[in-house]
Amino acid sequence: MRASSNFSRFKQILEFASLLLVILVSSLVLFTLWSRSRSSPGTADIKPKGIATTEALVGKKLKLPEARIGPGSLSVVFVLSTKCKYCESFVPLYKKLITAEKNSNSTSKLPSQPKVQIVLAFSDQPSEVNHFLIKHDLNPSTVVYKSLADLGVAGTPTMLIVNPESEIEQAVLGRLTKSQIDLLVRRVKGFQSNFDLSPSTLE
Repeated sequence: MRASSNFSRFKQILEFASLLLVILVSSLVLFTLWSRSRSSPGTADIKPKGIATTEALVGKKLKLPEARIGPGSLSVVFVLSTKCKYCESFVPLYKKLITAEKNSNSTSKLPSQPKVQIVLAFSDQPSEVNHFLIKHDLNPSTVVYKSLADLGVAGTPTMLIVNPESEIEQAVLGRLTKSQIDLLVRRVKGFQSNFDLSPSTLE
């Protein structure tokens, strides 16, 4: 009788330990998945099928009639999503570029003078975009609404530098490094010298 009681108690302990092990393993798996999602490269949108890599975009024509990309202007297009954490982290960069764009273009005396334009392209609904712009006090001259597939990019944030022939010169997916920001500034200032920016102002 006593042996049977001990066996029953041992069985209960074993079942409880097994249950605890299952809970611990499940918790570990969930934590691992959560950690990986937090450390992703900042792309809020899943890569659409058939989309080229950023390297493959270079040299291609960007069709964006809403932004008046083409002769006489160098365009810097930021493809963003309101759900993208890295898109938000670069709000100070967008602000300074937008301010410099408006200041430099307002000092151009002739319509034929080259212009730099900053374009924010969103893959979200206009209502979500308006909330994002108001929240971050952004007042861009040009905002367009396009899906990632329409733009031909793999995720957000993506930066595209588009020359006056509407060809993509540079495409960067994810966080911009300091060297990439420096390259952006040099290209913009080389195209329009009165674009009042220096790499140090964008850090």
